[in-house]
Formats: sequence, C-alpha cells, structure tokens
Amino acid sequence: MGTVNVVVNPLSRRMLLRGSAATLALPFLSSLLPNRALAATDADFRKAAFLVFGHGVYWDNWSPVGPVTLTQVAPGVRAAPLSNLTLGSYFGPDFAPLRSKVSLLEGLDLLAAVGHAHNTSLAGGGHTGGNDSFDARSANSIDTVLARSTKVYPTTANRIPVLRATPYGHTYSHCYEDGNPVILNESDSRAYFNKVVMRVASPGTPTPMPTPGLTDAERRAGRKKLMVDQALDAITALRSSGRLSMADRQVADAFFDFMRDVQTRVNAEAQARPPMMTMPVSSNATCPAPFTPDAAGALARARNMADITVMGLACGVSRLAYLKLLDEHDLVHTLDNANNRVAHATFLRTESLPVASHFMSRMESFIESNGKTLLDNSAVLLTSDLGASKYDNHCGLNVPVMVGGSLNGLLRTGQYVSFAHPTASVTPGGYPGRTLRPGRPYNDLLVSLLRAFGLTSAEYRGSSPGFGVYDCQNGACSGSSSTHSAMLAYYASTYFPANPGRDQALPWWFQG
Repeated sequence: MGTVNVVVNPLSRRMLLRGSAATLALPFLSSLLPNRALAATDADFRKAAFLVFGHGVYWDNWSPVGPVTLTQVAPGVRAAPLSNLTLGSYFGPDFAPLRSKVSLLEGLDLLAAVGHAHNTSLAGGGHTGGNDSFDARSANSIDTVLARSTKVYPTTANRIPVLRATPYGHTYSHCYEDGNPVILNESDSRAYFNKVVMRVASPGTPTPMPTPGLTDAERRAGRKKLMVDQALDAITALRSSGRLSMADRQVADAFFDFMRDVQTRVNAEAQARPPMMTMPVSSNATCPAPFTPDAAGALARARNMADITVMGLACGVSRLAYLKLLDEHDLVHTLDNANNRVAHATFLRTESLPVASHFMSRMESFIESNGKTLLDNSAVLLTSDLGASKYDNHCGLNVPVMVGGSLNGLLRTGQYVSFAHPTASVTPGGYPGRTLRPGRPYNDLLVSLLRAFGLTSAEYRGSSPGFGVYDCQNGACSGSSSTHSAMLAYYASTYFPANPGRDQALPWWFQG
C-alpha cells in the first residue's frame, strides 16, 4: 500500500461514521466542522510514542559511521546535521528517508544502580521487575504520568489512555506500575485491532462487531466481515454529502483503504496461527510467567500492530502509545567478540528496528489539519533499558536514544546531538582501550518531553525535584559496577555542583 495522506482534526476526536451495521472511526475532515472549530491550539496535536528494546547496544554500531565533526551550538552541546552522516550499522536503509525527521542523542547517563533496566519504566510502558531488587525504587513510567495529566487529556471519554502492545510476547520487562498492578499489554493483533476500533465504535463497554453478509462456509472458515464493509451504506452517504470537500473525500477514501488493508492483514495473520495470550490486569505484585509467541511472521505481526497503533493515534483513540520491540540477550553480553557485534547489529537491523522505521514512516504519511504530519506533531522515543551494555555487563552509561518528530516544533530534528563532555572521560573496567565521556542525566530527556506537553514539575515530580531515579547522584551507589561508580563520581564532584537541581530540560535540542 502506498502513502496514506490523511488529514485529521483534534477537535473532532469523537466524530463517528454511523451506519446500521457499524459505527466507525473517521479521519478528521475539516469541511464537516464549523469554522470556529478550526481554531485548535497547538497542544491539541501533541502525541508521544515510546518504542523500547532491551539489553543495550554496542555504541559504535549505534552512532554515525566514521569521524564525526561536531560543532558547539550551545554551552555543553555539540551537534552535526544527520544529512551529512552515515547512520550506524544498527539502522538499515529504511531509516534513510527519516533522517530529517529524527534526532540521535549522545551522552545521556542513568543515575541509578546498575541493574536490569530499572529506568526502562521511565522510558514508557510500565515498571520492569521480576529479577532485580533495585527496580522496586523506580517511579511511574512517563507514559502513565502523561496519561494522568489534564494537559494531555482534558477529558478521557472514549479514550484509551495509553495504547500498549507487545507484539513479540510478554517478558518480565514492563510488568509493574508502582510495584503493584500488572499493566495490560496486548500481544494478539486481531484483539488489539478490535480494542482500538471498538473503543471509538462503542462508547462505554466495547461489544463485538456484527458480521453480516457472510455465508455459512465463510463463517466456518473463520472469515470476518471487514469493519469498513459493514459501514458501506454510511460511507456512501458521507461521500455524497454536499458538505464534504473533494480534498476531504480523498482523505476519507485513503483512510478507509488503510483500515481495510490493516484489517485484511490482521485477519490473515489470525487465520494462520492460533490467538496468543493477552497479559491480564492483576493486583498481584508478582509478574505472570513470561511467554514468547511463535517466531513465524513475527516481524509482519509487529508491523501490523504498529499500523493499528498509528491508526489509533491518527483517529484520537489515544494520544500516547508504547510498543515493546524485540531484543536479544546473549549477543549483547558477548560484544567483546567482533563476530557477535556484527551478529547483534544484523539482528536489530533486520528483526527489531524495522518496526520503528515502519512506525515512524507510517506516521509521516498522515497529514493533520495544522498542515503537519502526524510524526511532526509527535515525539517517538526509541531507546533501550541499558546503555553500552558490555561495559561492565549491565551499564547505564550513554543510553542509546533516537527521537522521531518535533512535537510540533518543540524538539530539533535532523541532528546528531552530543551532550558528552569533550574532555572528561572514564575508562571502563574489563574493556581496555575504550573510554566513555560523561554527559547529562538521562532524566533530562524525560523532563524535556514532559515540559513539551505543558506539565510543570509539580505535576510529574515525586518526593523530590526532577523526574525518575537519581539514587546515585552523590556518587555512592550500592550495586553499581566499578565503571558506573567512576562515572557517577564525576556527576557528584563536577556536574551537579555546576548544574544545581534536577529539574532541567536538555539545552538547545528542546526548544520550549
């Protein structure tokens, strides 16, 4: 399917196409709205998605290839246009068209005890846990904090606060929220499609969509009437309306083609394999046993779920989303081996990160009513739970970060931005010949996103200023490796005395 050029308007989030057999979500068509409704504020367009994979990266495969000349653009900030650089080997050619719409950030460190992912919760999707006692100290995930804010949702009627999907199955990551309830993570494409569409179709408790027009043989074969086909009479009436402009008619037709294409693929996927388990909501603080879906068609299934998520964001079912990407454990922990570095790069480039490029490309194909793309109006945070993982095994230093979109002009795009100190360095233990340069707390990235949505520190801080975990701010940190402790000593002795306080956004990159 080609580009979907769908114009949407945030003031008509609950505009529905009503038919005798179905109630279907519409793209947001300006010609159907009163003129005064077009005076939308920029804040109405902002959305965020969090795409997270586990176990960190080998930084030389993540950063741009070859020598990079960085220019100082602000105190403590250096940058270079991505258009002049070759992306690292983790990123395939599918990322090349996105270079003007993304930013790569370097030099962001976790100020927390080194463990498995205990700042993943701060990157979206809920609390980690299961096998790391340090995780119990993590705060609410950023997507949950945003979902609770009236700045994001003045009203939550008929909304899904956060669209969360785990197309590769449930693992112990993203299990807790505040150490207790288990978060719902959808792993079955058809159930996820139905949840997104029916939330708009049926206010209140979703009910099964009818399947008229199927023969007995089709029903026995598991066929399902497409939701677009169930509303053909209403769609025909809409297209013949004198109020609908020619441009909006093309927009609506493109959107319905997109929905038809997505549901056709999802139905075919469901027909090819049995449904997968959906993670339940529970008040039990113990994570359910992890499961992994069958490997066949995993990448196609993940792309389908990415499309469903984009459809939900475009129609206003939600303004927030979380997708758990595929990760690989064993190769990351042996990245001192050159062959394993290549294998890990191949794995992420072909099996996991293509979902991120597909997701952002699909968002880029939707035009919203402020004239910008869905991606332009959003922030898509692509990150991992660890930093340079081989440095003393579990390491929170130099967390890999790519951000797609500008949140309607509040974030710089098309740049490789380094917050790393140009001279101060730490030599990782167990990895001779390598150096790491301290930069800024990873938390500053999250503060930037929260502020971009208009939240004040009073709305996102916990018992102390800032957002997230700062347990090792003073350099003393039980459970840290020697390398991480050496880096944290820099923050205690040098960074925080010169940058008092925690509640800081990233300079230059954040333009709010």
